[in-house]
Amino acid sequence: MHPVIVSVENLPPEGKAVPFRFPATELDRLLAGEDVTETRAASDLEGEARVIPSGRDVFVLGTLRGRVTYRCVRCLEPFEEGVAGDFHLVYTRETGREDAEMELRREDLEIEVLEGTTLDLAKAVGEQLFLALRPHPVCRETCKGLCSTCGGNRNLSECTCPEAPADPRFAVLGSLKNRHTG
Repeated sequence: MHPVIVSVENLPPEGKAVPFRFPATELDRLLAGEDVTETRAASDLEGEARVIPSGRDVFVLGTLRGRVTYRCVRCLEPFEEGVAGDFHLVYTRETGREDAEMELRREDLEIEVLEGTTLDLAKAVGEQLFLALRPHPVCRETCKGLCSTCGGNRNLSECTCPEAPADPRFAVLGSLKNRHTG
């Protein structure tokens, strides 16, 4: 993605608003580069980040929104959906901590070290996009998926394939279920 460089030197105390927009073609390259093969950008990704100084730290508060095309994990049909998210990031200018042996605290895992006097928001926005994506997208909760015998989409037509015989090794479980429901 094209860089969105923000100088963190001389930021006003109230911070600085930084709007961003990444074209769908850039998002598709980013997704492909991370082996996200079943999701594509359906629109540009846009939003705004407010970069706020606080002593040695820099806070980034932002929002992002766009549309993506997923492939349903049940029926394999593509469907479009909005993707949105708020993010809150902390960058610190602390030095010397990288070389010293120390125990990491939970809050240390959520802090990035700020190297230099600029911050590239594109990397952070890309990471936030991945966090906003659905890990197992389903086109709708009532999706019936594919037939395990013929592979037909059961959302489009009822399948006439015979039900697969139960594995005889699990017959005892079926008898237990029948005993408790009957």
